[in-house]
Amino acid sequence: QLADILYTTFGQFHENFGDKYLDVDNTISWRRSSPSAGGLHSIDAYVFVHNVEGLQQGLYFYDCRAHALRLMKLRDYEKQFLEIFMGQYFYVNAAVHVLTVGDLSVVASKYAHSRAFLFPYIENGHLLQTAWLTAIGLGLKCWMTCAFCDETFVNELGLKAHELPISVLSIGYGCDESLGPKIRKELEEIGYEREFVALM
Repeated sequence: QLADILYTTFGQFHENFGDKYLDVDNTISWRRSSPSAGGLHSIDAYVFVHNVEGLQQGLYFYDCRAHALRLMKLRDYEKQFLEIFMGQYFYVNAAVHVLTVGDLSVVASKYAHSRAFLFPYIENGHLLQTAWLTAIGLGLKCWMTCAFCDETFVNELGLKAHELPISVLSIGYGCDESLGPKIRKELEEIGYEREFVALM
């Protein structure tokens, strides 16, 4: 399931144009399943594995051209994520977390102007829409956030100044419970449970 999501979203989905149409290096002529500004594909995927059969807990880089996970660090990041995500708890117990990182050096190689930094964000939206639909098609649940501490990811991954952490997509089987136990208990205590359930 993880392989399907990563390949469908970030993989080299189509054959290269090669030199048949473009008199350029193949690094800008390969294609994913989603649109990319200038055909540059400036988004990389880093995968934090928490509970995936056949994989050890840790940080991996998804090599999209080879469709392979490259192990970076063996470690359980689950507890640290509560701090990284600034108290958001929806990620808890997800099987895997995919961090997308935009590489501005790739974009600047073709678009040398001040608005070029926006292109990876648009591309990221296309990619995560594909990831979300693929995960749902596989019977999985998703949660996405852009609200996190950049500095922690930058330090942990050793990112350069031109590499921007953009978003995290957490994927797992889920428990169909959008409220944490504390919030639900407080709603029950003040008598809003019946009204709330009626609205769901």
